[in-house]
Amino acid sequence: MDPSSAADLDDLFSEKSLFRIYRLAPSFFSNSFNIIVGTCTLCSLSVFSIAHIFIVPLREALRLPFADTFSMWANVGASLAGTILGFLIAGFAILCTILRPETMLALHQLRNKKYGLSELKLLFVIFVDVFVQFLALLFWSIMVIVFGGKYGPAAMLGSQLARAHWLIPFCLLHVIFTLWGTWFVVLTLTLKSFIYNLYQSLLLSLADTVDEAQRSEVEKAGSSEPLKDEVQ
Repeated sequence: MDPSSAADLDDLFSEKSLFRIYRLAPSFFSNSFNIIVGTCTLCSLSVFSIAHIFIVPLREALRLPFADTFSMWANVGASLAGTILGFLIAGFAILCTILRPETMLALHQLRNKKYGLSELKLLFVIFVDVFVQFLALLFWSIMVIVFGGKYGPAAMLGSQLARAHWLIPFCLLHVIFTLWGTWFVVLTLTLKSFIYNLYQSLLLSLADTVDEAQRSEVEKAGSSEPLKDEVQ
């Protein structure tokens, strides 16, 4: 490899942490469908929470068991994050296996003008983006399992805040309920985009394999024609 080619590859190693790579990823709000669904979810849960806080008959008729709800969400989040992370690691390994070095170099030379990255680096950044988001879900879920619950430190903190005014922990629980519920939907939409990108990567590998096979056939046909002429 000549020095110029080696220098070009330095761009792949410029980020030294997962967070820096995550910041390079395309924004969730770059997709209009994601914006619509995420906004509708946030607004719906916000309206419900506000109504449940300020409308007394609704609050009395519908008593939300926040401790049980958050405990269930934490268990679901930990299970989901563990499963998806295993799937992501397998998908990442498959991607690195199916792409030929020549294809990777070609992708590295193509620049994405919208994000200012090579297509190869953008492909890996999208993987890391989903990695980080589900790692964050796993971390949050484990924290809730450890510190939450009816008799955990979070419950003790809530009882102390209730001494000042009962609305303080009550409103805080509704905020967590709204943001956490919206986050679940956002993660689902992120996974949808990731699956599409993985599908595109597999198609790229398939097209590259077909192109390589066609080139080999053409080369074989071209090399066999002179031999036929010599025999004649």
